[in-house]
Amino acid sequence: MQHIDQLQPSEDFMDAWQAAGRHLQRLGGDSMVWIRADLDTPFIEHLAFRLGNQLVFVYLLTEESVSDEVLAPFHELADMAHAIPCLMPMNKGIRGYEAALPGWGLRHSRTEGLVDV
Repeated sequence: MQHIDQLQPSEDFMDAWQAAGRHLQRLGGDSMVWIRADLDTPFIEHLAFRLGNQLVFVYLLTEESVSDEVLAPFHELADMAHAIPCLMPMNKGIRGYEAALPGWGLRHSRTEGLVDV
């Protein structure tokens, strides 16, 4: 077994992560099956779920950009699982975090198009 060092997420990030999960659950309803709904380390994707036969891996953005160094293993994992790799930008407002994009709040991490699961 190999030890992988990874920092624990900050409380601010955990707030964004919880808001993202609530947002996605509200849209997916009873049809959504969560695959990753925890922040236990190590992780590459922040959230993962299945709707029907489609897997979706979500990487949250609380800042504007993410490096290719971070996205490379995320894309590799999504490719191995035949999942849609999505970025989910989150904005922090007076009421806390909310999805920055309309609808599901997901953007394909390669094409940058909006994803409507």
